[in-house]
Amino acid sequence: MEAFISAPLIKVVVICFTVLLLTIISIIAAKNKWFKGFEIGKHGIKMETAPSEDVINTEYQGGFLLNQMNGRIRSLDMELTNFAIEQSHYLRKTLTNKLSKHICCNGIRRAVSAVIRFPLYDASRRNDFKTQLKPENIMGFTERLLKEITTEYEEYSIIQDMSRCVMDATKKCPSLPEVHDISNTLSHEVLCNWAVPIREMTIEICGKKIKVYEEYLEAFDKIEDQVRRKIAEYCIEKNKGYIETLSRTPDTRLKEA
Repeated sequence: MEAFISAPLIKVVVICFTVLLLTIISIIAAKNKWFKGFEIGKHGIKMETAPSEDVINTEYQGGFLLNQMNGRIRSLDMELTNFAIEQSHYLRKTLTNKLSKHICCNGIRRAVSAVIRFPLYDASRRNDFKTQLKPENIMGFTERLLKEITTEYEEYSIIQDMSRCVMDATKKCPSLPEVHDISNTLSHEVLCNWAVPIREMTIEICGKKIKVYEEYLEAFDKIEDQVRRKIAEYCIEKNKGYIETLSRTPDTRLKEA
């Protein structure tokens, strides 16, 4: 009996049994998609496991929900941008009326108010109000805009001096008043009727964003997507911080000219 069951034979049987067992396991694993594939190298056999169906479903649903959530947030950003642009429109009408005591011609007043609002449109499209309208930044931001507006006004003033009146081509257009004559009006309108209302709308938009993120927290919980849940939680805290900062009363006293 000892001669019949020799050590080499036992080794062969063990190897054959192991190979057979691995083959059966591999067939079952491949059939059930337990792994994507395998690689045979100098370090042995390396199997690449396939994600479970639950993991795939979570990733798919989580990605869909995240895109949906981001779409709603982008819509809120656009709402703020549109509000800022509307405030720029409103400012043109206000300036046209308030410049009447400095500029007699209604056409010139409308042209001037249109030109000097260009920097406001640019700022509206950049939509960086969460930073620029912080209490410590709002006056510096407003002053930079006023410098840009002053540049636009002075450039238009030069063109105006070289132009002829459309009502009477034999006459030159009247010169525009010096910029310091209307600086207080410009400063007040840009700060009080543009920057401050946009700051209040920014706070409102941040509050709406928080509600959107909170709504998706529950959705991410249902599919057990903790990664995207943490993203939503981070965004909630970030917007709460914006609200807290923007809600502090800034020093909006205009500097003496």
